[in-house]
Amino acid sequence: MIIDGKIVLKNDSVIKEYTKTGLKFEDGSTLGTDLVVFATGLDGYRDGLKKIFGEGLGGKVRQIWGFE
Repeated sequence: MIIDGKIVLKNDSVIKEYTKTGLKFEDGSTLGTDLVVFATGLDGYRDGLKKIFGEGLGGKVRQIWGFE
C-alpha cells in the first residue's frame, strides 16, 4: 500500500500543528490525513504520547496488549 501511494510516510519535517483535515509541518507543508500513526516504540509509549499531546489527552491512553 505504501508503494501504491495509499499510505503516505513523511519524516522530513517536524509536525507544527494538527488541523481539522490533517497535519501542518514546520516547513509550511501540509498533509491531509484520515489517520495519524505515531511509531514511538514499545518502551514508554505512554510517556512519548504525553510529551506530544500533554497530560490531558496523553494521559487517557490505555495499555495496549499488556505493554506499559
